[in-house]
Amino acid sequence: AARGRPTRMPRGEVAAPPASRGFGAAAGSPPPLRGWLAAPLLGTSGEVLGAVQVSDREEGDFSADDEAMLVQLAQVASVAIENMGLLTQVRDQARELERRVEARTAELRAVNRELEGFTYSVSHDLRTPLRAIDGFSSALPEDYPHRLDDRGRHYLTRVRGAAQQMGALIDDMLALSRVGRHALQPRDVDLSALAREVVGQLRETEPGREVEVEIQHGLAGRGDPTLLRLVLQNLIGNAWKFTSKTAGARIEVRGDEVAGEMTYTVLDNGAGFD
Repeated sequence: AARGRPTRMPRGEVAAPPASRGFGAAAGSPPPLRGWLAAPLLGTSGEVLGAVQVSDREEGDFSADDEAMLVQLAQVASVAIENMGLLTQVRDQARELERRVEARTAELRAVNRELEGFTYSVSHDLRTPLRAIDGFSSALPEDYPHRLDDRGRHYLTRVRGAAQQMGALIDDMLALSRVGRHALQPRDVDLSALAREVVGQLRETEPGREVEVEIQHGLAGRGDPTLLRLVLQNLIGNAWKFTSKTAGARIEVRGDEVAGEMTYTVLDNGAGFD
């Protein structure tokens, strides 16, 4: 069995030293066995994992059939031993993967906390000067109308526009931070009604703008109402912004069935991207 082959010894061979010897105090005498049979436990690569041994057959010597049966038993045991080793490796790898995932999750949580702190810092630290820039840029043309030429008023308009754009970016950053902390609460949502609310809010901010808005009736979906509102505010808000210099501005919100699923789209005829 030590050479990777089964070994069978009849009673007479077991009892005849030096073919076999006892151990300890009985080292000079043969072991009290009535026959001996061993089969190696072999791995898939041929390495010896161990051996299965039997002895003391009740009647006669171990036969070739006995040897074949023990070899089959050894083969089954070898597969079981190797599978147990593979299972142990899989378990070790799974534990290592869980450890890495936990460590990575902890890192991401720390980064998210830093990001939240940064967004709130930006909100509080930058909003005050932005309001001052916007306010003074608005006050200058009103308080000193005759001291500013057309170019000066144009520059102030651009300054106000940049300040307002920066404020919008801050709002978007804060909205993004809220998305990460918001627990999902899915439910059925009337997307048509939600889109109309968003458009109504935009019209209130710029009551003088003429924008044709077409919202398909009966648009519905399932999701978190707060997050869906943020999505529509961003999509429709972008359409509203990029049609600001377009004559006959038009925005459309519609739904189409594609491959058995509903796809929702916000279209506009404003400035696009190549």
